[in-house]
Parts: sequence; C-alpha cells; structure tokens
Amino acid sequence: MIIITKHTILILLVLCCLFLSLSTAQVNYRTCNQTCGSSKPYPYPFGFSSDCGIRLNCTTDGGILIGKFPVQEVTTDSIIVGIKAQCNRPFYTFHELFSHKYAPTSGNVIFVQNCSKTASSCTVPEAMVREYFDYSEDCREGSSLSCYFENNSTNKFLNKSILDGYGCGNFMSSICSENLRNNSGAPVSLEVATIQLGWWLQGACQCSSDANCTEIESPVDRKPGFRCTCKEGFVGDGFLAGTGCTKIREEEERATRRRRRRKRRQETKEKKKKRKRKKNVQEEEERKRESKKRKKGRRRRRGRGRGRRTCSKKKKKKEKEKARNERKKEEEEEEEEEEERRPCIAFLSLFSMQRSQVHVWPMWRNCEICHLDCRCLIFS
Repeated sequence: MIIITKHTILILLVLCCLFLSLSTAQVNYRTCNQTCGSSKPYPYPFGFSSDCGIRLNCTTDGGILIGKFPVQEVTTDSIIVGIKAQCNRPFYTFHELFSHKYAPTSGNVIFVQNCSKTASSCTVPEAMVREYFDYSEDCREGSSLSCYFENNSTNKFLNKSILDGYGCGNFMSSICSENLRNNSGAPVSLEVATIQLGWWLQGACQCSSDANCTEIESPVDRKPGFRCTCKEGFVGDGFLAGTGCTKIREEEERATRRRRRRKRRQETKEKKKKRKRKKNVQEEEERKRESKKRKKGRRRRRGRGRGRRTCSKKKKKKEKEKARNERKKEEEEEEEEEEERRPCIAFLSLFSMQRSQVHVWPMWRNCEICHLDCRCLIFS
C-alpha cells in the first residue's frame, strides 16, 4: 500500500513543472528561428520567432530591432542598442527598452529634455552634447537638456520609476560605459549614442554543468531570473535548453571539421565550375570546327561549280572554233574547186565540140583537169 502525502504531491508537482519547463525550452531552441537575412545565427536564447527565449525583430532589409531601436551587438550578458540623437522623440519610446527579459543597465547616462522636475543628477554642457552627438537643426538652443544616471552603486539597472517621476517630454539619446562609476581616476571609455541592456531568462537556473549561473532579479517585476556563462576552457551558450558548453579543444575540432566540410563543398563547387567551363570550351571548339568545315565545304562546292562552268565555256569555245575552222576549210575547198572550174569553163566556151581527132586530145586533158566527164562532153 502506497501512502501519498501532501509533501509527496508537492515534490511531484515541482518535478513536473521542471520537466515541462526543460522540455519547452528544448522545443524552443529547436524551433526558434535564429537568423535574420544573411546574418550569422544568433546564440540561444535570442531569435526572431515567438518560441525564442528573447525575441528580436527582423526587418525586410535584414535589420535587427528592439522596439524601434537598432541592435548593434549581442554579448553573453548585454545587448548594445543604437540611440541616434533626436530632439523630438517622445519619452514613452524609452519604455520599449524595458521588458521582463531585458532592461538598461546602470552603466548608462540618459539624456532627456523638457522635464517638469530637475532630472540633472549629472551636469553636461550643451556644447559638449552638440560636439559628440549628431545634433539636428530642429533642436532649439534654449531647450532644457538634462541627464540622468544611477547614483546607487548596488543597482545593476536604471530605476525606471525614478526617471518617470521627472515628467520629461523627450528622450534624446544616451551614453553607455561599463566603468561609468569608476572613481579611481582611470580613463573612462564612452560609447556615444548607444545604450546597454542587460538580459536574463525568467525562472530558476537551468544551466549546463560546465557553466556558471548568474541569478538576476528583474528590475521590472522583481521576479527571479538567471543567465548562463560557460566556464573557462569551454565555449557555447551555457544553457541546458541551448547548445550547452563544450571544451575548446572539442570545439576547435568541430570548427576544423566544419572548415573541412566547407572546404570540400567549395572544392566540389570549384570542380563543377571547372568541368562546366571545360565542357563549354570543348563545345565552343566543336562549334568552331563544324563552322570551319561548313565554310570549307561551301568554298569547295563553289570552286567545283566555277570549274565546271569554266570547262564548259572552254569546250564550247573549242567547238565553235572547230566549227569555224571546218566552215573556213570547206569554203577554201569550194573556192579552190571554183578556181579549178574557171579555166575548164573558159576552155569549153572557146572550142566547139567536134568529133575530129585534132580537137579530141587537148579537150580530153583539160577535162581531166576540170574533173569533168569529158567523154560525155566530147562525144555527146
């Protein structure tokens, strides 16, 4: 028989809640969209979908925003946001920098204007503001300029309620520095027109065994939160729901494998490109050879046609010349015969044809010369 007490039920409920929170976090990491445009993936818990631990806004042109302010950098403990100097920016836009998972740290100086109460816990000459900020022309010289920073050294974040109590009309810009309260006299590095936001996740620590957990009390609702950082010699986001922590050597080996894979992919792409270029060159050379063959064939066909036409003309010319020579020869022969006939005809006209022996012989000779049938002529 099992006896279930209230204490047992409470423990079971706590374990169930812990299991659900861990499983939800794991699902968030796997389904969280951590890229914006062509940028590198952001580390857990940052992302750009509703199931990410800390959601950022991704614009169509690849910009990253918190509210209306551009995100410049994300680190293991802070978010650096750009705050361009603007005189007519309403003060309520400053509230966009406070949420249940991030808030401005105490290392910021806030510049405000047109406050109903004096907010000058620090004094800044307006000339210096004009020198270091992109002070627009619509800022009037006579407008009241005040600055505020956290005097209490124990506070890690700016006190929003105190700043709201000054009743300021405009939020102009800010300066951030991690060593703002440094009293040692050492130089202080200031980041102009930027603001530093500290971030955390709500709930109890859920860090990797190789990570350190930093517990944080939310300045907004005073609820507990935490942030994970890998120990020395390890790299990663440090969260159980994220990639956790891995040894640097293992990470280096992973990075080496990733580089090798990228190199192999690049080499494969290069080989494909070379093969494609070689194939294109071969195809181009083949096209050129085919074109040369076609041109050569056309020239040959044209040459054969010219040769046939030339031979035909020469043959016709020879035939004409031969016919002309034959006609000329025939004409010459006819003329010769005509010449031979002329004395015969003359002879026959001079002598009468008698049957006397005196006249027979000469007539016979002349008839032979004239190729005539003298017998017929003489004895007819």
